[in-house]
Amino acid sequence: MILPRQNVLKLTIVLTLLFTFILVQKASAAPTTISISLSYSFQTIPATSVHLGPITEKATAKPLYLVRVEASVSGISGMIGKNLTFSDPGSATARKVGTASSISPSYRTIQTYEVRGVTPFSVTASINDGTYSGTSTSTITPQVATNYDANFYCTCYITALESDYPSTGKTATMSGISGSYHPDFKAKVILNGSGKTSGGQYIKYYDNTNTFAWHDPETKSGTRPTSSKTIAVDVNKIPMSLVNGVWQRAKININGLGLRQAEDIGGAIAAWRIDVYTGEGNSSWLGKPECDMANNWSVYYYGNNTW
Repeated sequence: MILPRQNVLKLTIVLTLLFTFILVQKASAAPTTISISLSYSFQTIPATSVHLGPITEKATAKPLYLVRVEASVSGISGMIGKNLTFSDPGSATARKVGTASSISPSYRTIQTYEVRGVTPFSVTASINDGTYSGTSTSTITPQVATNYDANFYCTCYITALESDYPSTGKTATMSGISGSYHPDFKAKVILNGSGKTSGGQYIKYYDNTNTFAWHDPETKSGTRPTSSKTIAVDVNKIPMSLVNGVWQRAKININGLGLRQAEDIGGAIAAWRIDVYTGEGNSSWLGKPECDMANNWSVYYYGNNTW
């Protein structure tokens, strides 16, 4: 059926008006603006690194932090389950790890960042999905003191005493010093790095030359080992390095044992292991739970040179 020309004109006008109405409706349905608030949430020292290398950077004695940044959005029910986009600083000291979870019923979400030391970094969170629109930028500053995510094994070391070994059978010599010694005493001096003769003279062992000298006990960082203070560490996990001529020694709390300071290293002290100095002679460590490698210990880091 062919419509009269007048009716065709009317239909065209109606369709034009309808199309214009739809366009106006779409234009008026602009995204809802939401407010986003960013803040520091909490942090730990991680067990592994995704982007920024060793847990402690030896050259600077700065630990790696895993920092959580919280985003809170205005309380609009439609935001629950939505995702915010977080920026990645992409620098040598701050990197984004993974993506944030969706917004929870409490109108919050968390984004994680790896950060080297207490370096402030900028974070931007935003959304623009056609329904909601919003953005916020904030500077986040990590804290110095925090927990390690990983637990540590503990062992013990001492200053060996000659009096702990038989007075007979002294068939061993030590290159660099005079006298003959029981082989077991010599082995203990090598294992622990220092010893004390029955006559009261201290011996120091130099593992780089396999020699001995009459010398007071001394840690790698130049301190005298002290019970209830000195520990030997893996410097890639717990800070202890010479930086610009100054020793950086971490102060930590070993939960259930107490405060200790990183002052020494050892050939067998690697990864998540701490060697606790207990004093002179075998009696100083026998029966102590921290000397049993089967135990796991949680550790809290306070910073460097704070003892």
